[in-house]
Amino acid sequence: MCGIAGLVDTTGDSSRDRLGAIAGSMATALTHRGPDSGASWVHDTLGIAFGHRRLAIIDLSPDGAQPMHRRALTITFNGEIYNYLELRAQLEAEGARFVTHSDTEVLLASIECWGVKLALERVVGMFAFGLWNQADSTLTLGRDRFGEKPLYVCQMNGRLAFASELSALRTLPWFKPTISRAALDGFLRRGCVSGPGTIFDEVRQIEPGTATTYRVETSIINGATIRYWSLDTEIEAARARPFSGSRSEAADELERLLTIAVRRQAIADVPLGCFLSGGIDSSTISALLQTVSSSPIKTFTIGSDGSSSEADEASAVARHLGTDHTSLIVRGKDALEVVPMLGSMYDEPFADSSQIPTFLVARLARKHVTVALSGDAGDEVFGGYNRHIAAATTWPKLSRIPVPIRSAAGRAAIAIRPNWWDALEAPLAKTGRWKLKGGLGNRVHKSARVLGAPSIHALHEALTTQWPHDLELVEGTQPTRFLKDDGPGGLTPAESMMRLDTHHYLVDDILTKVDRAAMATSLETRVPFLDPAVFRFAWTLPQSYRIGGSVGKLVVRDVLERHVPRPLFERPKSGFAIPLGDWLRGALRPWAEELLTTQRLAASGLGVDPIRQAWNDHVSERRNVEHGLWHVLMYLAWEDAQRA
Repeated sequence: MCGIAGLVDTTGDSSRDRLGAIAGSMATALTHRGPDSGASWVHDTLGIAFGHRRLAIIDLSPDGAQPMHRRALTITFNGEIYNYLELRAQLEAEGARFVTHSDTEVLLASIECWGVKLALERVVGMFAFGLWNQADSTLTLGRDRFGEKPLYVCQMNGRLAFASELSALRTLPWFKPTISRAALDGFLRRGCVSGPGTIFDEVRQIEPGTATTYRVETSIINGATIRYWSLDTEIEAARARPFSGSRSEAADELERLLTIAVRRQAIADVPLGCFLSGGIDSSTISALLQTVSSSPIKTFTIGSDGSSSEADEASAVARHLGTDHTSLIVRGKDALEVVPMLGSMYDEPFADSSQIPTFLVARLARKHVTVALSGDAGDEVFGGYNRHIAAATTWPKLSRIPVPIRSAAGRAAIAIRPNWWDALEAPLAKTGRWKLKGGLGNRVHKSARVLGAPSIHALHEALTTQWPHDLELVEGTQPTRFLKDDGPGGLTPAESMMRLDTHHYLVDDILTKVDRAAMATSLETRVPFLDPAVFRFAWTLPQSYRIGGSVGKLVVRDVLERHVPRPLFERPKSGFAIPLGDWLRGALRPWAEELLTTQRLAASGLGVDPIRQAWNDHVSERRNVEHGLWHVLMYLAWEDAQRA
């Protein structure tokens, strides 16, 4: 794992030394991504320079340093190639020779031998890279299939620059960005910026599963993009070859594929461990990692102050598996202390409040290991979210009710204060027909907001956004729609939800959250559920193997039961609860009110009236608007971090 940066300047305004200094400054801004060493490279005659910060994981010797050269190719590479040993053996059989033991050199040799597209089709890993080819004067920027590793690029006035984070681009003397009002509107609604756009008009992200090659000529930089992997094409191909075995046989195959993925991703020349929350996904990855390890693996979890059940549950799983477990109970004060760091930690506006416990568990793990495997993506791939289950069970019935009637019912439910609904919990529970866990009012309001959705796409968007679509949150900007098209035909409502979550929520939220939080502590994270073979297999399965009744991830549960007794994981997921609504009314209220003044909102071009109304409603407990307000606050905190 590393931080990468580079630039091409065809204007002739910068000397070779100046280019090297600029590339060095860009890399320095990424030191947290690569604290072990740094270097830069400048082309002898052309205006091209790369910068690199290294977090040494494989081949810790100086031979593995970057930027790395192989004949006509020079690369700055971030990530890991998990199948590099197999690829190396194939390349050696074709006559290739190597001088290092690194996966970076294997990637270079693969591109040299097979070309960019075929090489990336064969590679299994998470990565982003910049590649200069001296033979044809081209710069290629590539990104992994799912977008685990970030890669930003901007091009203007005969110059091009790329980097792992926007912080590196901001060091460029000619970088004068403007806020994308459309991206800002989307961020305020969703809590993350939708790729391939960014918060800046002048910057975009290299899309997952693509590589863009720029031909560098005198004062001209022309780019052409190839797609070497497509999520929708993969889904279509998988559905064309449906799995025909029993659910038990499906569990056999999933365990086999996941074990291969875990074994590959356990390769490292530094200490490695696993996040363990006690939930289905992290417990499954921890169990399989323990099976391929000859000694107790290291596992990590955090629990919240006053309610350590999630830590206790993870510890019970760890004891059963025999892992070397580290658990930390975090006080509310500890979590609150992270809030001032978020504006700069996430580089681009980001507002998923689970960013706080994610950072805390990454910081805990980094004290003991350099690499951690996670259970992320299990929900998206195997149907683990409540909205997937609702799409399978509730939507077919709900969609038969006329939209106007549903919309009116939703408006009526929202008109009643959440605390009135909360007061109904006790009498409803006494009837024995309702299983309630607290917070009924907030759940009623959330459900009411989506009752009028006319389609499964609209339902997904309503469930994953926090503000009514008709509110003007950014002055002069029409509300944005971020969903891609319908994708492959014949998908069930639940499958459509899962596809949309993989396209959007996984890439823009989950993977971004984990990458930035972990990299802030210089910890590499790996995601076995995103192994291409595991993903492909999941989409060959009938929906009934993934979702049944009110339960998701059925086949994953079947695999886990082979290693952990069901009573240890068949329970309501507790997780690390952030009492965000209470914080905003209490400990964080002075900070929030300072940011949410009429003057500050207006100066930032935000919709003063709807945001101020939401704040007043929240602090008076008329309705809970914690997540929508958190989105606004995180943007304003990000603005402050840019000025610092």
